[in-house]
Amino acid sequence: NGNLMTMAAGCVTLDLLTHSEIERINALGARLADGLRRSLAERPDLHGVVNDCGSLVHVTFGIEGDVCKFSDLKLDSPVAAAFHLAALAEGIYFAPRVFMNTSTAMDDQVVDDVIEACSLALERAVDAVEQPPLRNRGFSS
Repeated sequence: NGNLMTMAAGCVTLDLLTHSEIERINALGARLADGLRRSLAERPDLHGVVNDCGSLVHVTFGIEGDVCKFSDLKLDSPVAAAFHLAALAEGIYFAPRVFMNTSTAMDDQVVDDVIEACSLALERAVDAVEQPPLRNRGFSS
């Protein structure tokens, strides 16, 4: 928006974002996607699919097979909502639509920690979805 300080910082950032650095964060994205796929494979009842492109990773719940178009996404999935909240409790933030990306500040250890936290979050999400809210278990609000 014409802010000189922001423009200068953006120019320096682009200078530091070399081809090798882009390859590195893309490899981290592939590592993250593979780890999430392994975690989901342990929970086939979730019907989750991981799509990735470079440093971008997206998890979709409630479908089987590939996500080929926008209408294939299940953005209102209760599992996705529970996973998002469980991941927050594990110290991991990503967009509520379960969209993640790697960055230059990350390394293999960070990605491994995220995969482990997401695996725990998946377990918590399953428990949350399987356990009905209190008002549905005979309690009044």
